[in-house]
Amino acid sequence: MASAYSTKSTMVGCLPIFAAKYGDHAIAILKSSDYPTIIACVRTAFQIPTAISDSQIRLSSRFDNFGDLLVELTSDVWSEIAPVLNIVQVSTNPRPPAHPVVPKTINWQQAVNYDEDLGSNDTTPAIVHIIGGPTDLSIPISDAYILSELKAQVFQRETQLPNRLEFCYQDVKLDDDTKQLQAYGIIDQSIITMTTNVQVYVTTPARAKVPMRITLYAGVSSLKLLIYTRLDIPIHEQILMCAGEELVDGTQLGSYPQVSHNSQIVVDVVPTNSGINQAQRLLCVEVKPAWATDNDEDDDGYLYHVLPNSTILDLKILIHNLNMISPSRQRLEFRDQTLDDEQNMNEAQIESGSMLIMHVINQRV
Repeated sequence: MASAYSTKSTMVGCLPIFAAKYGDHAIAILKSSDYPTIIACVRTAFQIPTAISDSQIRLSSRFDNFGDLLVELTSDVWSEIAPVLNIVQVSTNPRPPAHPVVPKTINWQQAVNYDEDLGSNDTTPAIVHIIGGPTDLSIPISDAYILSELKAQVFQRETQLPNRLEFCYQDVKLDDDTKQLQAYGIIDQSIITMTTNVQVYVTTPARAKVPMRITLYAGVSSLKLLIYTRLDIPIHEQILMCAGEELVDGTQLGSYPQVSHNSQIVVDVVPTNSGINQAQRLLCVEVKPAWATDNDEDDDGYLYHVLPNSTILDLKILIHNLNMISPSRQRLEFRDQTLDDEQNMNEAQIESGSMLIMHVINQRV
């Protein structure tokens, strides 16, 4: 299975355009466009907030010559590399600093200027905590903050989140974007929960309805991995339908409005001749909790099947949907190295039979 963001050298000259992908949306852009034009184009097409500078908009792609390594494309190489591009991933994560930055210790008894972050000269700083996503977020707010401003900060920091998520505070749904956070009773150190997980019913070819917990910011391929694990239906033979629309590989479950709590997802099985090759490409990896010991058989790890281009976040979502440990609480290690969510199995040099160690992080309560 080719990587979703792979740029194939065999595609050179076939099309005068490449696809720029941001979240679950994509647009076509002429390869002849210069770098500043590309940045301006993606900013307009994907409605990237003006608070994000041009320097924070990053373009990346994968190349056959470099395996599955995701390579950032900078302005100084753009004119040379543009003709061979096929698919470019757009992200708005800040670039890592050239030198380590040591944060200054803040004395909370002293006045702190939050003007740059909060956009007001007359504000009382506060921090709210957002849970439910792949990572927990701590976001500064002011007394005058409204819900839409908070959401904008959340989606800016976690670009993979679908924008139709529900936000709740103390079991109260936050549904008025124009309402001030104070009116909901939200104060400093409040914890707000995003509803990123829903229960759906997967209908098998035998017409059995199996309840499954899914994650809305996961890709369709993650659901197929879950169905394979739970129902033993080969991934390459699965066609998923919901409300008459096919759920396509490379898209996000949350991008389909009909995929919601208690929705019905039908699995059609279409046998193919590539079954053996596809089965061979699946990796069986073991995830063992950090507190387990080699001598304690009861603490043996769990086995998970993933694809070579599945990301660490895909694996965390699979763990979450099977064992109820949220991705934000998982820290996975391989060969004593902590794995990043964006890494895929090939990049992390994970093979069938590899054992990963899972540390469970104490979640804010």
